[in-house]
Amino acid sequence: MPRADGIAGAGVAAAGAPLAHSTTGTASIENLTAAVPQGPKPFQLYMWEDRERS
Repeated sequence: MPRADGIAGAGVAAAGAPLAHSTTGTASIENLTAAVPQGPKPFQLYMWEDRERS
């Protein structure tokens, strides 16, 4: 669903909870931060076989 990460992020932020963003998320971390500027944003990184790319 387009914009789903931003919509979910806004709900999480409104509840005062931290927003974790995943490697497999539908939005870039930059777009998510623009949509939900407040609060910390931990990032869950799924390591790829090519560690340099990760």
